[in-house]
Amino acid sequence: MTREEPGMAREPRNQNHVLALALCAALLWPAAARADATAAFLEASAEAYAPYRGAMSYLHTGNAGLAALALDAMAARWAALSGRFRNQPPAAFAEDPAWRASLDAIAGRIETARAQLEAGDAEAAATTLAPIRAALGGLRRRNGIVTFSDRMDSFSAAMETMWVYRRDPPDMADPRTIAALAEQARTLRRALEDIAAGPSEKIAGDPQFQRLIEGSFKSVATIDRAIEARDPAFLIGALRELRSSEQLLWMNFG
Repeated sequence: MTREEPGMAREPRNQNHVLALALCAALLWPAAARADATAAFLEASAEAYAPYRGAMSYLHTGNAGLAALALDAMAARWAALSGRFRNQPPAAFAEDPAWRASLDAIAGRIETARAQLEAGDAEAAATTLAPIRAALGGLRRRNGIVTFSDRMDSFSAAMETMWVYRRDPPDMADPRTIAALAEQARTLRRALEDIAAGPSEKIAGDPQFQRLIEGSFKSVATIDRAIEARDPAFLIGALRELRSSEQLLWMNFG
């Protein structure tokens, strides 16, 4: 009878263990890859969003030539993003039934705006491009993702709520108006605090970002004082200062 070596009985178990680990890795790899793809998509969309903000800024200041260049850059980046992710959505977006339609709609707006700029209609191009900001925010929001851009959008929305007073000063003799203004100012401060607390390491270390955040907090404090003083002219001046900071924050970091 042949004597069995001590290691011989364990070898099949070792082989089975290795095969089991390999099978688990094979099963887990697609999920891990798709999770990594979520981060890659968010990075790619941020890279496409930067020239979009530039294009919108240039259109606002009447520089259609630079707007066209910025839009060309966005078109190239969005095309690369769509080519990579349109048919293989990252994990966070895998269950979104409007995934492809959302990407295609943004691509369509980019191309329409490029044609409008080529035809010399900068105003139409700005109108075409404007909804892209909300479209990107909606895409993330309905899939449970919050980024720095989303916090920036909340700050801009809070700013927009108070910006109406620039041309329609509030009746600061009315206690109900004062109460509403105070609540709007608190919302504005909370949104600004979210921006200050949540930037990337790169943004947080940018001196311009730091200056704009510091200036924005000062403007919000001035708004509070204007409300306490019941002074509409003081309030409007503070809102103008904050509006400038908000737009620069969005354009450069949004």
